[in-house]
Amino acid sequence: MRQQFLVAAVLATVALTACSSGGGAGKPDAGGFGNPQGNTDGGRDGGGGTGTGDGGTGDDDAGTSVGIPPGGFDLDGGVSSGAVQVDGVQQDPQGNIILGGGSTALAFAWIANNNAGTVSKYDTRTGKEVGRYHAVIPVDGKGQPNGVRGNEPNMPSRTAVDLFGDVWVANRAQDVQGSVTKIANSKAYCKERNGVAGIQTSEDKNDDGKIDPATEMIIPTDWTDPKQYDECLLFSTPVGPSGTGAIKTRAIAISQGIENSAGDIWVGIWANARIIKLDPETGQQVQVNGAGAMDIPVFQSGSGPYGAAIDGQQRLWMVSANLSPLRLALIDTGNGEVVNIDGKAFISPPAALGTSGAYGIAVDGKDRVWIAGWTSGAKAWRYTHNGLSGTLGEWKVFDFSNAISQINTKMRRARGIAADDKGFVWMSSDTGTQPGNDAATRGASQLIAFNGDTGDIKKFQWTDSQQVDFIDATDGNSYTAIGVGLDADNNAWVNNNSGNVIRVDRESGNILRTQKQGSGLYTYSDFTGYQLRNFTAPSGWYRQIFTGCGSNTVWRTAKWDVEKPAGTDMNVYVTVSNRRDGLDNPANRKGPFVAQPVDLTAQGFPKGNYLRIEFELKSTDRILNATPKLKSFDVDFQCEVVIR
Repeated sequence: MRQQFLVAAVLATVALTACSSGGGAGKPDAGGFGNPQGNTDGGRDGGGGTGTGDGGTGDDDAGTSVGIPPGGFDLDGGVSSGAVQVDGVQQDPQGNIILGGGSTALAFAWIANNNAGTVSKYDTRTGKEVGRYHAVIPVDGKGQPNGVRGNEPNMPSRTAVDLFGDVWVANRAQDVQGSVTKIANSKAYCKERNGVAGIQTSEDKNDDGKIDPATEMIIPTDWTDPKQYDECLLFSTPVGPSGTGAIKTRAIAISQGIENSAGDIWVGIWANARIIKLDPETGQQVQVNGAGAMDIPVFQSGSGPYGAAIDGQQRLWMVSANLSPLRLALIDTGNGEVVNIDGKAFISPPAALGTSGAYGIAVDGKDRVWIAGWTSGAKAWRYTHNGLSGTLGEWKVFDFSNAISQINTKMRRARGIAADDKGFVWMSSDTGTQPGNDAATRGASQLIAFNGDTGDIKKFQWTDSQQVDFIDATDGNSYTAIGVGLDADNNAWVNNNSGNVIRVDRESGNILRTQKQGSGLYTYSDFTGYQLRNFTAPSGWYRQIFTGCGSNTVWRTAKWDVEKPAGTDMNVYVTVSNRRDGLDNPANRKGPFVAQPVDLTAQGFPKGNYLRIEFELKSTDRILNATPKLKSFDVDFQCEVVIR
């Protein structure tokens, strides 16, 4: 008779390997791997590195541990070797993990192609167009008709990236049903529809930096058949009135939402001047407030919300572009009501400042609201508010009509606007004066940056001996600048209605131009997710995966050392699986854990060869740049050996 028993022992030469699954992580960070749907092409393995396990022998209670000691974090070597996954965090001079740095979710710019009814996805590191998608699908993945015609001119004009990195597209649809569409950023979260192995989606297959619609884009021949859709197009939700002649969906912005969600989706309907709210998972319209209202009015019919932004206190700001004077509205997302300021449902600058219109809108790290002047000229408007108090704040205008570019041109009309985490505001101009041609008629592609406190222009070091006020990128392919966005490296992106996008280096002003595709690029909104990640809902992730000593590895406790100043927090998540791809199954993930140490056995974690620990750093105080500090962490484990 064969006897079998377990002896708990720590092997004298236990080697633990810290592993990575490539360029990102599964939800909630919007990285490039993860396979909760079980798609065969959902993930890819990266390189490994060696962890920090100590060997030894002992009795039944003996064990060892892995983790990072104080001062032991190595983001440069760890990330490059594939040993560590980070998103929106960096190291401080003492070696702690803090908020800041690039985010995987910000590695893409999503630009609406208004004339073509499509949306382009650009890699902000290379400038290449890596995907192009229809702005609407008429039937969702469950086969339910939603009343939206995918082969009509839906006129997308706003995109917003959520906390998971997926993008929401607002279609103004002047002569058809208005809609909002969600597109998955990662293949791991696309939807299998056609039964063919892998995900069928738009991709730059020949790596030439531009999507060829004929060979690289999914174009259905039968718009009523969901099996023919691009499988990264998740759904389209009909919103707003269905009549012709009126622009429907215009403004879109995303607030923090509930814990572990992609954020709440707020949409402004231009035609009937209403605000609605969509569920981040289903896209269905939900109640705006506790009174059960499905929408609330703002501004006036035919001149509804044009742009939207949400500040760090989750206050929703909306602007109407064609009302004079400029009109700004404040919505309390907590109760879903428009806040009356000095007895009015909107806010306008004093007449003495001479405003007559507005276009782009943004918020900065101090929760101030910024608006591009447009018909007011090369001006930016700053509103420093008093929160939800109902009392009027302070308006200030900054005039850049005398600024000079590297080719000796001036700005004539502001259009897009965005703020960065260094305190600078970036603004585009779509018309200017240019020697040798009529740029005022053709349009210009210009970008300026200035200090948000003082209005002082941020000089670009154009050459070793030449500093300039702003960059004029106008040429035969680049003109009529529209919106502005910042990427993970704090460089600015401007989409041009002429049909291409430019990236401007934040220090030198060096210009990268994407390839031209038709015309009609048109996006004003947080099209990289920079504003959401830096100001509305600042957060970041540090992740590490450890390989145990086989399927009988018992993961026992997890503990960490963190400093949490006021206005900051940190959550910890742990996943254990005996299969590598099981780490990407949400069912295996537990947390958030706040108190520590965490007894992993008591929490019901099974034995398994792989463990992933995730640290989510959060801040609600970006005015003081408050951030938690992860100093070290430790995970104890025990190897069980079966002796027969």
